Amino acid sequence: MSKYILDLINNNEDLFIRDFKKIIGDLSKEDIINMFTKSRIIKVIINNNLFYNNLDILSKKIDAGYIKTVIDIMSRYNKDYVLTNKYKLFNYYFSYYFYREYIDYCIDNFNIDIKDIINYIKDNSVKLKSNDLMSYLLSYGYEDIVNDNIDMFINNSVCLMELKKDIMNLRMNVDNILINRVNSRMDNNIDIVLEEIISTRFDYDKFGKERILPYLKRIIYELCEQEKVNYHDIKYVGGGDFSSCFKIGHKYFKIGDKRRTFYIKNNKRLLQPLRREEIKTLNDEFMFTLEINEEVDTNNITDNDVYLVYKELRKQGIIWTDPKKANLGRLIKDNKIYYDGIDMVDKVGTGFLTDSSCTLKAGELVIIDTDFIYDEDDLDYLNHTTDLWTYFEQRYQEELFMSNIKK
Repeated sequence: MSKYILDLINNNEDLFIRDFKKIIGDLSKEDIINMFTKSRIIKVIINNNLFYNNLDILSKKIDAGYIKTVIDIMSRYNKDYVLTNKYKLFNYYFSYYFYREYIDYCIDNFNIDIKDIINYIKDNSVKLKSNDLMSYLLSYGYEDIVNDNIDMFINNSVCLMELKKDIMNLRMNVDNILINRVNSRMDNNIDIVLEEIISTRFDYDKFGKERILPYLKRIIYELCEQEKVNYHDIKYVGGGDFSSCFKIGHKYFKIGDKRRTFYIKNNKRLLQPLRREEIKTLNDEFMFTLEINEEVDTNNITDNDVYLVYKELRKQGIIWTDPKKANLGRLIKDNKIYYDGIDMVDKVGTGFLTDSSCTLKAGELVIIDTDFIYDEDDLDYLNHTTDLWTYFEQRYQEELFMSNIKK
């Protein structure tokens, strides 16, 4: 591909310049990276400002780490070119993610002070889609800069849950006024809260194009109303292999990728989803999986608790390939639906193929992550086993063997 581009430049450079956006759009990630190893191509790109003028499409083809590599390569040929356009890169990095490596690179190579970066963000109202900038400043001892620019962090951040955590952990004295300001911004801007929830897993802008935002907004509104909490009470619990989890009152709200095992046998030991469904685009293409669960108590779970649940399921022909304490909890409420949302779905819609025979009571053990539950006839489970599964399965087979001998 690089040879094709070189031939194109040598035969018709004007055509290459004119059609650069289309050419980039047709190239693979590997082709683009390889293209920037050829000095003739790089010089044409620099002389015609093709890199910065097409940063939008380039950033969709290669990630931010490679963008930084390309910047480094171009600076070897023409450092002034990179320096002159540095603020375009600030906007790119801060509008998507913050990379402290890039900040270090700018400071080391462009004689830029950290205050220049802060001023650029303020002057251009750049949205901060992560809280890495504050973390960076604190880790390098710039607490005074954080304190002097706290208004900028509060007003420009679209990751207010994360920001609130960091403000509370500052090594300076922080009063409730700052926390209240963050809370107020969250309560009055559900769109910002929604963007933070989605951005932990997906590209937020794609959701806006699919008319899904009003749908998610309504569900979050319902949960907050039912749980009698405000938007600022929503807490990010963490992310797993397939989804990001948020706590809303006594409910867990999960948004994530397509589940490896969406349709599973129902069983009393599986936490009953209040809602579990695949959300699709207007063209019927999968976008994400939505799940709502009751809160459970995850304290004081033992390895023996995990094995007993594994063994119970195993006897019923169900394989649980990710048995661990983090995936087990004790019911706070009986294992049934308490959610009164206006868009309830049936058992098949939640991914459960059959109704459970009984309902476990509060205090009983349940599996809270159902992404790795298989029927024993589904040999795909062998592709998703863990070391702990191997140990439990060997233990189960040994116990079964000894039991048969005694008979």
